[in-house]
Amino acid sequence: MQAASGGLLTASVGATTNRLTLQTVTEGSAASIEVTGGSALSDLGLTVDASAATGTDGVVKVGDTSTTVTSIAPGGTVSLGAETGSVNATFSGGLRVGMVTARNVSVGTGTLSSVVNAINQTNVGVSAAAVKVGTNAYRLQITSTDAGSAGRLNLDTSAFTGIGGITTISTGTNAKITIGDGDGAYSVESSSNNVTGVLPGVTIALKTISTDPVTVSVARDPNTLADKVNTVVKAVNDAITLIKSQSAYNAATKTSGPLGGTAAMRSIMSSLTQAISKTVTGNTLGAANQLGISVNRDGGVDFNRAKFLTAYNNDPEAVSDVFVRRGTTTNAAVAFNGASTRTKPGTYAVNITAVATRAAASGNVLSGGAITDAETIDIKLGNTTATYAAGAGESLADMATGLNAALAASGLALSASVSGNRLTVQANAYGTNGSFSIRSSATGAGQSGLVSSASAWESHPGVNVAGTIGGKAATGSGSVLNVATSDADIPGLSIAVTGTTTGDLGTITYAPGIAARLGLSALAATDAATGSITSAETGGKSTATRYDKDIADWDRRLVERRARLKAQYATLDSTLGQLRNQSSWVSSQLSSLG
Repeated sequence: MQAASGGLLTASVGATTNRLTLQTVTEGSAASIEVTGGSALSDLGLTVDASAATGTDGVVKVGDTSTTVTSIAPGGTVSLGAETGSVNATFSGGLRVGMVTARNVSVGTGTLSSVVNAINQTNVGVSAAAVKVGTNAYRLQITSTDAGSAGRLNLDTSAFTGIGGITTISTGTNAKITIGDGDGAYSVESSSNNVTGVLPGVTIALKTISTDPVTVSVARDPNTLADKVNTVVKAVNDAITLIKSQSAYNAATKTSGPLGGTAAMRSIMSSLTQAISKTVTGNTLGAANQLGISVNRDGGVDFNRAKFLTAYNNDPEAVSDVFVRRGTTTNAAVAFNGASTRTKPGTYAVNITAVATRAAASGNVLSGGAITDAETIDIKLGNTTATYAAGAGESLADMATGLNAALAASGLALSASVSGNRLTVQANAYGTNGSFSIRSSATGAGQSGLVSSASAWESHPGVNVAGTIGGKAATGSGSVLNVATSDADIPGLSIAVTGTTTGDLGTITYAPGIAARLGLSALAATDAATGSITSAETGGKSTATRYDKDIADWDRRLVERRARLKAQYATLDSTLGQLRNQSSWVSSQLSSLG
């Protein structure tokens, strides 16, 4: 078809629909296509069009300046308006929704060093270097800082015409692995050689290219887990040892450590040992001593590695359950989703005031199961739009298939389906994260009916779950309900609500495992506002301040007392002097009488 049309058209056949699709190579309203006749129309499933179908214009924004593109072909260049001047952009595969970060780089004085410095200062994901290739001979090398296809460079080569142009040494490509074989095989790509997401919690490190099948085996590693548990036990013992050393009384010097007599320190040690020794509610093993973790008579913690490994090999899930946060509910429509280090154990009532829904748009019931006229449907989620152009007479089933392909290609978590001769588009996610907008070029009888007004965007919001946990106002995100992290009692307690009814949905009982309980103990001691160490420090400082004030008051009173005594002494000394004078006078008088 492309050869017959002189490169103006392309033809494709749907892999699942076996439907022939003709498209113009050029995109935008300047491009049009119309079937006017032919001898093989019925064999190809084509009909004569009543009017030509035209492309849809694209809009490109540079900064705050928008340019409408009415005609663009792969490899075509368009001049785009900018805040100052214009930008020439080359579109390698037509105009698609997305974003690109570009910079105009000044070559400065034109020297190689100035060009290298200018490129490196742009911070747009590339680095430049002057590579010495011979005596007094250098080449400019530009390398993407991002791996994979996302790191491919897009350079305006016209700037390098006078110096020999640009040569591509290597093209950024994603790592790719194929899972399985035959019809069920599928491929996974990664921008790095570390592939994640194939198996939960597993990262596959790719070393070499191989055409031979490679088997990846995943097995539990109890020894590594035992090492981690031993690290936790050691940390607890280190904390207890430090507290003891700083609180001990030295009989020789008859002095106590700086923490001696501090009730908070005894409370911290007790909290740490209880976090380990107390039974974990709802667990089949019950307590840590079943795993070889126990509190000894000296107040420290012992770890029996062999006992731990035996317990783990017998029941890995139960052992794991002793350490992790867990919650049980009384209603099957509610499930524990998570908690924070600050969440306090306990049983909390669940009350739901609104259930989560998925955003959805449903169209007309078409008795024939097909639309009458051609119809272009745009679906937008966030800043990304997927487009599907349906031909006149196309079945709703084919439209759903085409829409799903367009949605998948655009990475939109939406799906289209047909039920009862009605086309429906629905978000995969519950709540506002799945809210989308939709528009269509045609409305009325005989069309999909997904919108009420042609060419106008219509919003379809999802609803987040709403309600309370333990009487605390919680925030919904899809079907997950979260208590605010600022709450004083159950910050971060989170539940997933899958039911469709509101009101009282029973209770959730949160039981932290050993790790979470140790975290609570540490937080209770070290919290900057309410921690016992903080309180002890604040109390000590307050006492010291009071003592300083008392000493200062005593100093002041002593100075005043000294002044009064000096004044009294001076008065007494003066009085004694007067008495001496009188005594001398009396003595002289008595002598004269003799």
